[in-house]
Amino acid sequence: MGSTRSTWLQSELTRALKAAKNADHPVTRTEIAPDGTIKLFHGDDALTPPPASPFDAWKAGRSGH
Repeated sequence: MGSTRSTWLQSELTRALKAAKNADHPVTRTEIAPDGTIKLFHGDDALTPPPASPFDAWKAGRSGH
């Protein structure tokens, strides 16, 4: 199998993390999608990962019933 080039660069991630730190938004979780999209999460909502599937989201929403 051939190796494929990454769609994101470490310098891009570093730049995003430094920008968040300079804006006083401490990053608690980072996600990098296969297409190279970098998502930074901060705050209490970032501590719980998103549901793995639509079924999991539905099931989590019904837990209050």
